Amino acid sequence: ASSAALLGVALSWLSRAPIQILDEPTSRLDRAGREVLDSVLEEWKQQGVTVLLISHDLDWLSTVATSFTVLQKGEILTCGQAS
Repeated sequence: ASSAALLGVALSWLSRAPIQILDEPTSRLDRAGREVLDSVLEEWKQQGVTVLLISHDLDWLSTVATSFTVLQKGEILTCGQAS
């Protein structure tokens, strides 16, 4: 499953689009897969790519996101800059 999830990220990376949307990108990744994903996200950050991450993994998001919006039942609960 980890390989299939990373394939989706790789295809996004190959597109070279200035905006990337990743929906639950860590849901099927093992530790090694997460490390690869983190490396890709860091590379995109260095290239100025905007990445919209949709995830329930708030601990992980706190390590990779620069800003955030928290939704509950379609309503914005809070938003701000990550520390």
